Amino acid sequence: ARRHALRDFGPRPGVVVVDVSDDAEPRSVRSQEGHCAALGVRSRDLSPASVTMDAFAQRKASTLAELALDAGDLSRAGHVDARARAVVALVNTHPAFYTTSSCAGRVSLFADPTSETRAAGMKGGEWVYVNHDPADAAAIVSAVRRKLGEEKDAASFSVPDPECSLVLRFEPFILSVEADGVEAGGRFAKLARDAGFRESGVVVGERRVVCSVRCSIRMEAPLVSKGQRLVSDEAIQTLVAIANEKWAANAARAERLRERIAEAFAAEGAGRDAGDEKKINAGTETNGAASSSSGRGGGLKSSSPS
Repeated sequence: ARRHALRDFGPRPGVVVVDVSDDAEPRSVRSQEGHCAALGVRSRDLSPASVTMDAFAQRKASTLAELALDAGDLSRAGHVDARARAVVALVNTHPAFYTTSSCAGRVSLFADPTSETRAAGMKGGEWVYVNHDPADAAAIVSAVRRKLGEEKDAASFSVPDPECSLVLRFEPFILSVEADGVEAGGRFAKLARDAGFRESGVVVGERRVVCSVRCSIRMEAPLVSKGQRLVSDEAIQTLVAIANEKWAANAARAERLRERIAEAFAAEGAGRDAGDEKKINAGTETNGAASSSSGRGGGLKSSSPS
């Protein structure tokens, strides 16, 4: 579900500014079915802390708690897109990151707001058609005809709005991730760029570091302007086919990102394990030497973890 304050800042490519002001409540991505495990929510993330957590840990715990309850999602979809759930779950397992917004990518037919829709209380435009899977060309053609009053079927007929403007869009995968520091955020952004998300970047606020994962696979084609059809049904079908090609490229890139994240997390975990083992071995050697010099029995001494 796409619900995050993202905006481009200046003409510089690859720089994305995210609203990370202190008065902005962090918004989590949430599961379609509310299952904790499916989105990387672990019980220890949700249990009351026995010690005071730092600000990042508090925000992550709060976000994951809301995610687990599937509560308060402000996006139109109201849940995490099914195709984004795997990468969302993966990111949320890492102690240095948590997801705040996502969209798997979508093909949509969007109607711009008109005087009629504003009078009816609609603040923005209308998704006449939206799909996070490959789009159905026939359904989009039918939706255009219905909005223009061209459908002869009485059940589908509607009075056309003379101000109606329709745009066919493809919007790519996006992911917003808060990191526990600048170094971690920079590593995540580099990983995303290496996976093909060239427009990814990091914004550092006074208290937050947010990485926005974005790419340029997108499309926008006007089909109707001020009630006037601009393209034929056949042309709409061709445009939908192009949008579906972009959908496939986007899906492949998103999967590549998930694989790169998994590899990086696994390598980091292996490095941590090797470091821990080295510390243990070093401690064993030190304790053994001390035992020999003092004439005491060998073996590890119990000690508090570092």
